[in-house]
Amino acid sequence: MRVIVIGAGKLGYEIARLLSEEDHDIVVIDNHPDALAEVANNLDVLTLEGNGASPAVLAKAQVDKTDLLIAAAGSDEVNMVACLAAKRLGVPVCAARVRDPDYAVDEPDISCRLLGIDVLIDSERTAAIEIARILKTPNATQVDYFANGRVSVIRVRVDEGAPVTRGPLKEIRPERCVIAVVVRGDDLFIPDGDTVIQPDDRMYIVTHTGQFAAIRELTGVDDRRPLREVAIVGGGRVGLALAQMLLKNRRRAPEVKLIERNYERCTELAAALDNALVICGDGEKLEVLEEEMVGRSDAFVAVTSDDGTNLLSTLAAKDLGVPEAVVRLSREDYIPLAERAGADAAVVPRLITASTVLKLVRQHPIVSVALLEDGRAQAVELVVEEGAPAAGKTLADLRGLDGAVVGAVMRHDKVVVPGGETEIRAGDRLVLFGMTATLPKVQELFRQ
Repeated sequence: MRVIVIGAGKLGYEIARLLSEEDHDIVVIDNHPDALAEVANNLDVLTLEGNGASPAVLAKAQVDKTDLLIAAAGSDEVNMVACLAAKRLGVPVCAARVRDPDYAVDEPDISCRLLGIDVLIDSERTAAIEIARILKTPNATQVDYFANGRVSVIRVRVDEGAPVTRGPLKEIRPERCVIAVVVRGDDLFIPDGDTVIQPDDRMYIVTHTGQFAAIRELTGVDDRRPLREVAIVGGGRVGLALAQMLLKNRRRAPEVKLIERNYERCTELAAALDNALVICGDGEKLEVLEEEMVGRSDAFVAVTSDDGTNLLSTLAAKDLGVPEAVVRLSREDYIPLAERAGADAAVVPRLITASTVLKLVRQHPIVSVALLEDGRAQAVELVVEEGAPAAGKTLADLRGLDGAVVGAVMRHDKVVVPGGETEIRAGDRLVLFGMTATLPKVQELFRQ
């Protein structure tokens, strides 16, 4: 597939990197030569200096031969105009990053279509959704949904003494869930029956959405703990969107404290959030967190635009006794620092957004994609085609699944947690896990 990526910033670079690793034909456009030089020096892609919204520049990039345009420049207006121009020039699918909430009108689908935008990318709102999922799922450090929300993929850290550590998996015999991927230190692998889970491992567990009992049996974590109070540092777009999500259900909403250092922004937040306590202060300072009794909160979230502030405030909050802390980061290489600061989960918005983009370049029968561990592994939802090599075979008899595992099967609106005896049928929707390098070959088992 031929793809034009407009913008060589962090998001544009990540998109170009992921797509180039899948052997797509990529052209990156940016009007900053330094940013383009970094792309050209590190990625196997073409680069073009210029304004990505210019029809003349798009013509130089051979937009008429392009299958997909992704506008990820720093300016919403540039991204929208680029999509409008590309659509008029014949590009079948156009995606744009749009961050300004003023563009979110009452009928965004209609306005997007008028601008030639097929897919709207909003990294900040996507990050807020991910954080809300984590807060609502005990002990989770990442949560993804598949099969129209009926299947959950939950990343959990294994504590000392957890039931799952008491023997090999063939003796533990997890029920109503599948342990799909294990992360141990820097290693990532698909477990088998002889695998012994160790404390501090991270596991990706697949189960029915809302059925946390199966995970509790493995981890010993109680899913009934109440989320009564949440403290948020950072009143930007992520902080505001997260607060609105947490307060949406008025009857069961937690108490939300939102700490923001900018006074004018605090005034805007107070007007937008009727039921939240907005505090004007520096969430990086221990004395501010102490004065606002953040230590009594059930969860703490640091989502400013500055990684240093987020890490320091998380360190201070954990020192005050907050049981769960989630931190937003702009760089995935800071995740180890976040873990040392005591963060229970780290969210990198552009990595989450990259999953959305990958879905655009995947061909049928791929339905959805989620990146795991900085993209080293993936979870893919796909439909089994009639006549596929896997159709009519049980998982135990299926050859070629090395380095991959089927985590869930959706059949006639029923979710099946698979075992070796599970038969794969045409029309099934599977959630398949595997290493990014080998997963494309495994997917051929489910294609005609």
